[in-house]
Amino acid sequence: MKKIITTIIGFLILGILLYSFGIEEITSILLKTNITYFILAAISFLFVEILSAIKLKLVSPLKFSQLFLSHMGGMFFSQITPARSGYFYTSYSLGKKENKNVSEKIGLITLVQAIMMISKILPYLFYIGKLSHQFC
Repeated sequence: MKKIITTIIGFLILGILLYSFGIEEITSILLKTNITYFILAAISFLFVEILSAIKLKLVSPLKFSQLFLSHMGGMFFSQITPARSGYFYTSYSLGKKENKNVSEKIGLITLVQAIMMISKILPYLFYIGKLSHQFC
């Protein structure tokens, strides 16, 4: 029953979006889209989301499919809520599936995000340091 309600809500949201933007306008834009770029973008998106689920595997014993679905649920809610608070849904979902405290999962996901942020910032700082020495 829960899955039926979720599916109905999903279709309602999709219908509202289509109605508010206009089906003709959306169809027109989609028909003008270069299919090659669309497929490349979809593959890139899927690749990034799979990597994100693999990162969750570092802090969770769940199967990859469960982690991927929890992550995608969080991504969905982060797109439609302020301050990208949909990530809390990922924590909630993982906590429920593992029968663990949700706040513990929030902490672990925050830790994973912080490590990923640091791993992105350090190479930039190194590069900026190298550049500054070239001009001094």
